[in-house]
Amino acid sequence: MNASLPTTPDGTASSIHARAVLVYFHASSWIARKLDPQASRHVESHYGATRGSGTAIKKLLPGEATVYQAIVTLIGEVRSWHKAHTLAWGNNDGWRLLPTKEFTEYSLWMRGKIAEFDRLCDTFAKDYPRLVEQAKAALNGWWQDRDYPSPDAIRGKFAIQLEFAPLPATGDLRLDLGADQIAAIEANVKDRLTEAVQGAVKDAWERLHGVVAKVAERCTDEGGTAADGKRGQKIFRDTLIENVVEVCDTLRRLNVTDDPDLEAMRARVEKDLARIEPADLRDDASLRKVTADKANDILDAMSGFYAAGE
Repeated sequence: MNASLPTTPDGTASSIHARAVLVYFHASSWIARKLDPQASRHVESHYGATRGSGTAIKKLLPGEATVYQAIVTLIGEVRSWHKAHTLAWGNNDGWRLLPTKEFTEYSLWMRGKIAEFDRLCDTFAKDYPRLVEQAKAALNGWWQDRDYPSPDAIRGKFAIQLEFAPLPATGDLRLDLGADQIAAIEANVKDRLTEAVQGAVKDAWERLHGVVAKVAERCTDEGGTAADGKRGQKIFRDTLIENVVEVCDTLRRLNVTDDPDLEAMRARVEKDLARIEPADLRDDASLRKVTADKANDILDAMSGFYAAGE
């Protein structure tokens, strides 16, 4: 991948500090399922199966625990949105790169979702004792009290943690070390910063490459079949193009290095692929071929800037 980084006159990539911050997202919840080794062995014995070949997992809440399911669904939604609106940042688990120009929108969206999360968790905590009693009756002999947190502790099992931090920078080390040691540390910070920024740019290219490659693959008919649903034709849904639209819109805002090559390619994808109606693709074999050709041309053009799998 070839990607230029904005630099200061001394050749560093420190201008990135004005363009982005780091954001940390973590969500935790109580898992309302439990692996039961004793029940697993009972099932294996019943079927004469080898030990270790099966597992028995019990649901700890009754089926009408809709608020709990809403909490789990919301966590998944927030995690996916967070990942879609930030970029990878090195190997730091949980920390990702957020453009400063997106900070306000990101914060407002997250604030609303966290408030919704807190309301759901408070409701669940109030209803928890009743749900436990229902589960006790439903599980009967499979019930074990130790599987359940106490009513006082259950609310603390659910949390969304969100933190912001500036990018690491050189030139501000206040250490009681020799000049050569400080220089070595600063060089290491600079190298790690450059590597992490390059990783963020690579993440952006990967997203764009991924949706284009999917269009190329899906719009290439097998065996020359038409759009009449006969065997051999690949099936695709509206999300094929919707994903292109979403990635193009997101990368317009996530190009933290103002990489002109990335923006030019994003604009090309938006022009050539994002404006196609999925229904037209399903009905028109010639349009699918034209679209596949355009997608493959874009992939070829991308190879000069980004190599998949690097």
